[in-house]
Amino acid sequence: MKITPSPSSGMKLPLIRRQINLGLGLTLLLVIFNAALSYRNTLKVVQNERSVAHTHEVISTLEKTLSMLKDAETGQRGYLLVGDDRYLEPYKTAINTVNQQIAGLQQLTSDNPQQQQRIVDLKKSVDTKLTELEGTIDIQRTQGQQAALQLLRSNRGKLIMDKIRRQIASLQLEENKLLQLRNAESKASIDSTLLSSVITNSVNILGIGIIYYLFRRDRILRHQEQTKQNQLFSELQAERNRLETMMQQLPVGAAIADNEGKLILGNKQAEKILGHALVATESMDDYSEYQALHPDGRPYEAHEYPMVRALTTGECVVDEEFRYPQPDGSEKVVYISSTPVRESNKIVAAVATFYDVTQLKTTEAELRSSDEKFRQLAESIHEVFWIFDPRNGQLIYVSPAYERIWGRTIDSLQNNPMGWSEAIHPDDKQRHAELHRENIHRGTLNIEYRIIRPDGEVRWIQDRGFPIRNQEGEIYRVAGIAEDVTERKYKEAEIQLLNETLEQRVQERTLQLQEVNSEMEAFAYSISHDLRAPLRTMQGFAQALQEDYADQLDEIAQEYIQYITEGAVQMDALIADLLSYSRLTRVQIELQQVDLNSIVQEALKQLGASIKEKHALITIDTLPSVMAHRPTLMQVITNLISNAIKFVEPAIQPKVHIYARKQQNSVYLWVEDNGIGIAPEHQERIFRVFERLHGAESYPGTGIGLAIVRKAVERMGGKVGVESQVNSGSRFWIELIKRV
Repeated sequence: MKITPSPSSGMKLPLIRRQINLGLGLTLLLVIFNAALSYRNTLKVVQNERSVAHTHEVISTLEKTLSMLKDAETGQRGYLLVGDDRYLEPYKTAINTVNQQIAGLQQLTSDNPQQQQRIVDLKKSVDTKLTELEGTIDIQRTQGQQAALQLLRSNRGKLIMDKIRRQIASLQLEENKLLQLRNAESKASIDSTLLSSVITNSVNILGIGIIYYLFRRDRILRHQEQTKQNQLFSELQAERNRLETMMQQLPVGAAIADNEGKLILGNKQAEKILGHALVATESMDDYSEYQALHPDGRPYEAHEYPMVRALTTGECVVDEEFRYPQPDGSEKVVYISSTPVRESNKIVAAVATFYDVTQLKTTEAELRSSDEKFRQLAESIHEVFWIFDPRNGQLIYVSPAYERIWGRTIDSLQNNPMGWSEAIHPDDKQRHAELHRENIHRGTLNIEYRIIRPDGEVRWIQDRGFPIRNQEGEIYRVAGIAEDVTERKYKEAEIQLLNETLEQRVQERTLQLQEVNSEMEAFAYSISHDLRAPLRTMQGFAQALQEDYADQLDEIAQEYIQYITEGAVQMDALIADLLSYSRLTRVQIELQQVDLNSIVQEALKQLGASIKEKHALITIDTLPSVMAHRPTLMQVITNLISNAIKFVEPAIQPKVHIYARKQQNSVYLWVEDNGIGIAPEHQERIFRVFERLHGAESYPGTGIGLAIVRKAVERMGGKVGVESQVNSGSRFWIELIKRV
């Protein structure tokens, strides 16, 4: 649509211009007038604005002071709950800044004596609060968390904080009054300025001014609101981070859901316990995805889960047992607890905790099995098994064998715990009480006493106990066995009687042996003197015949004389061996340390002529010392080496090897030869008196040598033996006591 000018438009322009010029002139005059007036009013406005800004700064400083104290209190509580020094960072920052804030307040209100006095009171309260916070932290560090929390629950800190809030509120109230007054003065100045501006300016300028003023005011308020929202958001984010950190450090699983059932937060411990990641639930119906089972194997419905029940009904669930099948076929047992979180009596969230009790359940089952095995074992043994508490003197357990041995019921011990001791024989009661009192607290017990059964029968009891200690090594139980040893006591009495009888018989036998030994000594003396005298006479006359009448005797007579001489020599050797054998039964044997090396060397010297005659080769290893009777051992080794040289085929050089081996508390001495050997069936015979396996014409001897060896070794507490095969040599050994 096109607009065309009216005929009168041109006529109105000059008028409008004049009006404009007039208006401009008037406006200029008014502006000049208003400028002067505005200058005066502006000075007053500026002064009032400064006062308003000053008041705002005081109010802001008060808010920051209160905020710092809240941060200090929050940091302290975080530290008390968690025990982590990182939670003290807000506290440390606050205590370093709050005094500066108060000093700033004193400077800002220096022109107001009433506010100055209020700030002095506030500073005292703040100092008291900081001292309370520091004291609680020190108690946490020195006396532990429970002592610190106990002090926290005393509400002393809350009372101080409430007082500080009241003091700050009082300061803020005064500043708000000043703010209202100064705003009123500022507004009056501005109104006066605006009024002068209205006179000289158009309504539009006034409107623009008003709009500008309102816009500026709105921008300030928006900026303040945005700053406050940013601060609150930062605080909320910090609280969330602290909460998440605390949850991750909990030793148990934990999860938080909002009032719709949506998972807000959960820790890794919960995932570890469940064996899988937490389900990202969006609603309460999603909880069925956990696929948990009741203890009886029934699956959990969504509405049965503790978190859902806490959100829907406000129920507090404590340690409800869940079973979670695992991928490997095993099953985890978990206790879950849940509690609702309320704000203004309305449920806004719920918290659940998870405890893995799989090992606990396994241990409980093992304990039940162990208890059952213990009961079966205790009931199966024939002795009375008992457990005693030395701290209170109470009998904790007694096995069923008690009824059979004591003749009393176990139930009777419940009414009379000391009933078992009342059955003790009167003659044994005092001794039993003293021994029991002296030993039971050490945990060791070994007492024999008699009891009298209700039927009057007397039974002997051997009571033995041993200590059971706790982890600190303290005796907290004594367990023992009470055994019926009546039959053993009867046997011991019989054995004692037999021992007494045997001892009497031994004494009688000893007297008889002493008489026999006396007769043996007389017989040995008779052999040594009465029998040897005719032999010496025979030898003397035979030698005289050979020396004086040899030329008058023919060869047969010479041969007979030789037979007489050899027979006399053999008989003399036999008598000597018999005397040696007899002497071994009478001589006093006292063992002492003896060097086998010196004994063997001395024996070789005595046998030097035989060794040289036979061209025998003797090899000897290094030998140890033993406990022996030197003369007796000398006789043993001489006989063994002599036999080793003697019993060898005529065309073979005798070879003898002497060595020893240690074994525990004994020393084995071996004499090994390359002789004619001994058949296994004859190896026991050769150690008997007068036992010979070969004729005297082949291997001369008396048949007593090895009997002397056995008797001598046995008198020294040892043994003797031989290992041999015919035509394969022999290995004679003697076992002697090792040197102590």
